[in-house]
Amino acid sequence: MTVYFFVLPHQSWEMGKAAYQQDIVVIAEGLSAMGHECIGNTDYWPTGFQTGEFVIKGAPAERAFDSSLVIVSWMFYINNGNYLPDILHALKNKVPLVFTDMADGYCTPSFKKEFRIFDKVLKCHYNQSFHHPANMVPWCFGISNRYLNTIRAIPFSEKKKEVLWNFRISHGLREKAYKEVLPVIEDFVEVNRAVDDFNTFTDESTEEFFWWKNSGQRHNLGYFERLANSKIVACFGGGLISRWSSNSFRDKAIRKVMNLFGDSQNRFVYQWDSYRLWESFTAGAVVLHYNLEEWGATFPTEIRSGVHYLGIGTGDSAGYLKDLINDETRLKSLAEQGRQHALDNYTPVPSAKRLLRLMNLPEC
Repeated sequence: MTVYFFVLPHQSWEMGKAAYQQDIVVIAEGLSAMGHECIGNTDYWPTGFQTGEFVIKGAPAERAFDSSLVIVSWMFYINNGNYLPDILHALKNKVPLVFTDMADGYCTPSFKKEFRIFDKVLKCHYNQSFHHPANMVPWCFGISNRYLNTIRAIPFSEKKKEVLWNFRISHGLREKAYKEVLPVIEDFVEVNRAVDDFNTFTDESTEEFFWWKNSGQRHNLGYFERLANSKIVACFGGGLISRWSSNSFRDKAIRKVMNLFGDSQNRFVYQWDSYRLWESFTAGAVVLHYNLEEWGATFPTEIRSGVHYLGIGTGDSAGYLKDLINDETRLKSLAEQGRQHALDNYTPVPSAKRLLRLMNLPEC
């Protein structure tokens, strides 16, 4: 089977110009491992350190007509002047079309009417509390081979009893956690707030620099070691928005009433997925977050608070958190079940297989 990709080519090591499209990387690595041909409008994503080969090999756009599936990246669209490839109209009803939307924000590009041309939109940050177009399905960042080859998963008993809380970027939900969660857990567990330098390298010949520049400065061995050695990693991310966010009289009235029932009744979370989330699952750490199900966040396969991660729910007391974090058996179970579920469902091959099932295409 041949799959044609429209992706943004790598431009430079700078975060805004590296054109790092993790959702595309995971899918393409999975398809390639299954023996499928991955081609596209440009060479994209190295198969390994200095191999000179790419997971997606550049080919003329006409090859899309001979393909079994065409996938368009959100980053290609945004950097193409917010225009979809003209060829899509000729491909419609001839080749299945997929758009991947990993964009930041609340209303991301694929909510626009023009995206109904796609058979499926793979929507990261999907929230079941919000209305989505019929062709939109939950997706996520996932775990790439770069994570699997770099991030160590040492035995849980050898990890340090600490919470790694070292965010580099501010999010609304992180600020909420700084105020509500951090002051509570600092009273009974060590918190590691050391932030690694992701911006400079002294040796540009190393494999670490190679992946750093290709991932838009998202590769740092020191940070990965902190993940590997910490039992718990804070993975808060995203923001909150009212379910009734307009300034209409109706929505204002509803907001006043629903405020009586608390945040999770009145608001939902958006942009909640993150690289850090999947890095932490890969490392075999306990993922610490708010209870994502309570806020409407939806994964392609069920990831459950209290089973796969430590989700802080509305009304959870400081005593409850203390007892849970001090329960080594429970923490070990969360770490191991979370990692195994992530490996079974969100690494390249399982992700590619899920997409093929979604599109009613054979695996081989």
